[in-house]
Amino acid sequence: MGILNDDECKVCFFLDEDFKGNIIGVHPNDNTATVWLQSEDLMNIIKSHNNKAEFVEI
Repeated sequence: MGILNDDECKVCFFLDEDFKGNIIGVHPNDNTATVWLQSEDLMNIIKSHNNKAEFVEI
């Protein structure tokens, strides 16, 4: 979730397409906590911040 600190939206986020339709755990700027959400919801959060976010084949 650190990407949300990118005020200039220079960071592009790419996530393996194998995560599509699955739940993913991310750290909410605190490595002692984990937030679980649908991968599509994570992508939407990042996109709503105006960073580029895409599923890609890795």
